[in-house]
Amino acid sequence: AAAIWGFYSPYYTMQDWMALSICASFAGTLGDLFESKLKRLAAVKDSGSFMPGHGGALDRFDSLLVATPFAFAYSYLFMGPLSIHVLLASRPDGKGWAGWWEFPGGKIEAGETPFQALVREIDEELGVQILEAYPWLTRTFDYPEKTVKLHFFIVRRWQGSPEGKEGQVLSWQNPHAVMVSPTLPANTPILDALKLPDIYAITNQHELGEEVFFARLHERLKAGLRLIQIREKDLNEVELAAFVQRVLALTVPYQAKVLVNAPLDQVQSMGVDGIHLTSDRLMALDQKPPNLLVSASCHQVSELRHAAKLGLDFVVLSPVLPTKSHPQDSAMGWEAFSTLIEDYPLPVYALGGMKPSHLNQAWRAGAHGVAMLREIWN
Repeated sequence: AAAIWGFYSPYYTMQDWMALSICASFAGTLGDLFESKLKRLAAVKDSGSFMPGHGGALDRFDSLLVATPFAFAYSYLFMGPLSIHVLLASRPDGKGWAGWWEFPGGKIEAGETPFQALVREIDEELGVQILEAYPWLTRTFDYPEKTVKLHFFIVRRWQGSPEGKEGQVLSWQNPHAVMVSPTLPANTPILDALKLPDIYAITNQHELGEEVFFARLHERLKAGLRLIQIREKDLNEVELAAFVQRVLALTVPYQAKVLVNAPLDQVQSMGVDGIHLTSDRLMALDQKPPNLLVSASCHQVSELRHAAKLGLDFVVLSPVLPTKSHPQDSAMGWEAFSTLIEDYPLPVYALGGMKPSHLNQAWRAGAHGVAMLREIWN
């Protein structure tokens, strides 16, 4: 059970108060866990689940909360990397894993939904009343003594200020540089996911032209853009390598992450942060490329499932809305998007007709953020 609080200032959005929450449940059979989910997925694409079934009898709730701007973080709207601070609690003596740091929380009681457990546990443990929450990730972790299934929510509205109602020692930490240790093993992928920004920009020199594109890129970097996919299909290998180096010359001072949509052997020689896989390249892989940030384009459950199996860092799911680049493709809409990523373990960016104004809708549908090819440069 876990809770993280901090302030988050996303690119192109209003600065707001928010919270991220995790619910963890110890599950029975795969059929019991996913029956209703698979029925909904079958109506959208093809049925399937993202995690194996595990034995066990206990339900547990974890919450992750992001809070006030005044003491715990700074804005990155103009310069510098994104910074949020999250609340960790040290497990007290007498409990399992005593002294380890975790996100505050508790277990899901019989008859409770994860959201109901979120509301109850955060009130009991931190004295905070949750008013509005959206789903985020669902992950399963095997401890020696039990298997935990964690449901994550993003909580956008609440009342009160967090304090250790049960004698917990609390500490505000930056996910980019956690200073307390040890943290529970299940927390590692959560902290990594928290480092990802809300906006994933896709380059578009082909339409904008070289001069305009690089001017816009510099402007967006100064405004806080920190995650970029280089996707320039009209460039040959030599031209692409030159384009990448010019992008890196601008992005490195801002510590922005750059992924390239190209064959792996090319990407490995470019000195970039990662690779973005097409769906075909994704399905051809049998393991995640090492030492790279790895994302992938997904359009259906089989691709989402394979990305989760490989343990990629995040995925892009499309098309959510109609797009200019693929007018022949039928848009899935927000309801189908939400259904496809229900109980999904990786951060998902919504792509296809996205604008900065769609960010809140994407969060409500369970996305980590939005990916944009055109609107980000307008």
